[in-house]
Amino acid sequence: MRKTLAILLVMLMATGALTTMPAAEATATQWVDEGMMPGERSAFVGVELPDGRLFVALGQYNRNDTWIFDPNDDTWARMSDSPVAGGFSASAYLNGKVYVFGIAQGSGFYDRTLIYDVQNDSWTTGPLLPDVRVVMSAAAMDGRFILLAGGYNYSAYAASTCYLYDTVDNVYIPTSSLPEGRSMGTMIRDGDRIHYFGGIDPSSVVRDEIFGFDIASRTWSTIGHMPSPRACMAGAAGENGILYLLGGGQSAGFNTPSVSSCWAWNSRTGDFWAITDLPVTVRYASAFLIDDGRLICMGGNSGDTVFSHTYSLQTEKITVDLTTSTVGQGESAWMMMTFIGQETTIEGTVYLVRNDVVWGSMQFSYPTNRAVMMSFTIPATLPAGVYTIEFGEVELVGLLSDYYIPSLSLTVTDSASAEELAESLEQQIAALEDELTATRAELMAQLLAAQDAQADAQVYINASLSSIQAALDSLELQLALVGGQLDQAQAEAELGNQSLALLSANVSALMSSLAQLQEQLNDAQEAIDEANLSLASGEDADDLRDQLDGKLDAWVGYAILVAVLACLVMSAVALAIMLRRS
Repeated sequence: MRKTLAILLVMLMATGALTTMPAAEATATQWVDEGMMPGERSAFVGVELPDGRLFVALGQYNRNDTWIFDPNDDTWARMSDSPVAGGFSASAYLNGKVYVFGIAQGSGFYDRTLIYDVQNDSWTTGPLLPDVRVVMSAAAMDGRFILLAGGYNYSAYAASTCYLYDTVDNVYIPTSSLPEGRSMGTMIRDGDRIHYFGGIDPSSVVRDEIFGFDIASRTWSTIGHMPSPRACMAGAAGENGILYLLGGGQSAGFNTPSVSSCWAWNSRTGDFWAITDLPVTVRYASAFLIDDGRLICMGGNSGDTVFSHTYSLQTEKITVDLTTSTVGQGESAWMMMTFIGQETTIEGTVYLVRNDVVWGSMQFSYPTNRAVMMSFTIPATLPAGVYTIEFGEVELVGLLSDYYIPSLSLTVTDSASAEELAESLEQQIAALEDELTATRAELMAQLLAAQDAQADAQVYINASLSSIQAALDSLELQLALVGGQLDQAQAEAELGNQSLALLSANVSALMSSLAQLQEQLNDAQEAIDEANLSLASGEDADDLRDQLDGKLDAWVGYAILVAVLACLVMSAVALAIMLRRS
């Protein structure tokens, strides 16, 4: 940081405090399976729209369906189909429209330009390409032009010619050529430069060069090399000049072996570092970096297998905020810093700067995926004014140096004089006295209202007590009546018990009579048997009949007596049961 240190260095933040806590946002250092696209798709059109939604269309094999994915609620919306099916197209978004350049259908190549209007959900065709080619790369340059670079056609594996597509006049304008012919590379816009990574050369050899296109001068140059040759990668631009390259392969072709490794590249320093490998080996996927810092990888293929998977990885994301933008001399200020991403340590220095003069500094170092609170005291002697809090020497240890953090603005106000403080205190005391008076009056009114309510409540309670006493008197009277009824029931129960005793004796007598009757019946049976024998031996039948008639009359009379006794017993039983129940 090229600043002049103040002669009167107040050692701002020298006694500051730094406290860490777990970050409020969850971090994921592994790829997460976010679900499926609507069908398998590779070498397709994938463009991020300004509102954060993702546009997906066409693709292998010969698809023409169009979809828009909303990552906020994970929903897919079906849109109008493309008028042409195919894949291996270049694409870019500009001014409400998605532009698609070149299409491959099977072994055929077509010089078509397709234009999708996002608001109207409609497709139209633009002018034909200057020549037939596919697997080009495209990137929006500004508010009017789209850069088209390289590509593959029937006569060359890799063209070096480039064009600017004028979206206003709908014409193609030749521009400076690539340093060498390329196709199947990955092109990403980053600030005032467009970068072209890898791809294959005219001999179908996979390359590792990085070409840079300066938008202002519209010229190409070779600016670096990747860690290894790679083609058919998915790419996306992140924050702080960090670009991401996912998957791809080290040989040309659609179904040749792919890789799962991924890189991050710092366009400011040229540093590469590996990020978490994808769960699958893949080429011809599409990549997006959405607003919440997730890196999205969709579709693609590995060999003859075409994917519909959607994966996400949380990338580096930092937020820095002051709890207040204004602080007085002699007061304290707090700043919160949260870094989400790869597990490492972030360290650097915070500077307080005004008019290119550094008035103080404080170093920090803390683990990533934490929220850190930095507190510092503004000295009473620090001149009032607008200061800038700047960050320098910020490093992700082992990953990235010179990490950029946007500066913050802090306004320091003059401290009050003794007279101003005394006047302020007097005003505060007067305000408190007024508040106390108002509060006392309000409480007194509430007390009077409570007393009135208490008197009303006492009247109600007295009336309620009188009603309760009357109810108790009525209850006592009812209890006395029930007691008399209970005494009568007990007397009747005793009478019933005596009746039951007499009944028991009668039943015993009846049982004895029944036993005697049974003996008489047995004697009758014996007499009948004797009569039958006598008749068989020739005795006089009339004499025997007279004897039997006499015995039968006696038996019948005895049986009638027993029956009468039984009726009396049954009546006694009924009477006893009634007495018991009453």
